[in-house]
Amino acid sequence: MKPSIAARLGRGTVLLDGGMGSALITRGLDSGEGLERWNLERPDVVRDVHAAYLTAGSEVIQTNTFRGNAFALAAHGLAAEMERINRAGARIAREAVERISSERWVAGNIGPSGRFLPPVGDASPMELEDVFAAQAAALDSGGVDYLSIETMPHLEEALCALRGALRATDLPVTVCLTFDRKKRGFFTIMGVDVPTAVAIFPGELYQPPRAWVQRQFNLQRWTEMPRGGHFAALEAPQLLAEDVRAFVRSLR
Repeated sequence: MKPSIAARLGRGTVLLDGGMGSALITRGLDSGEGLERWNLERPDVVRDVHAAYLTAGSEVIQTNTFRGNAFALAAHGLAAEMERINRAGARIAREAVERISSERWVAGNIGPSGRFLPPVGDASPMELEDVFAAQAAALDSGGVDYLSIETMPHLEEALCALRGALRATDLPVTVCLTFDRKKRGFFTIMGVDVPTAVAIFPGELYQPPRAWVQRQFNLQRWTEMPRGGHFAALEAPQLLAEDVRAFVRSLR
């Protein structure tokens, strides 16, 4: 039997996939088009992207559902298709995994809603929690192994997503926040620093397998939980590979 993602994280570094949007754009997706639509209209292309990442060595692939919550889908007229889109995204990823290896994992990808809580916006915490709970339930019913809440710029929205996911499913959940480098350190767009953000989450939760972390940024200063990282490819592939190896070694 395949171990849980938590057990796999306990054994060491886990390699995730890369960007879905950029991969679909190279395959014909218009840059202004909602990529989640292709779960229904071009599932073969989405499956091919997953397969390419798995063949390259990814142990975890994330469903094509980053903007798959009802609020974000509404911008493309797809709010009513939320459940179908997320179930299809989970099914497509699962099919790709089953064709490659039994010991690979499918993460149900949950990204920002596109709405803001007060005082910036008018969305209520319960509204966001309900929207994320509905997406999490759809991903669960589609057969994902765990839920990956990622690239969240707002701590409170990330907590709404986490509460919704835990309310709607019994799946493991990872959470990834985005931080900008400021003169005084790393902060979310709402001014929350890393120690504050880490302290919010219960100790039994894992740090994200995918996070925006720079080379010199040592997350271990604030937590002993498993840590992760993601690089932007701003250099030649060979140099990037050397940097990634060094970065992975620093996480152990």
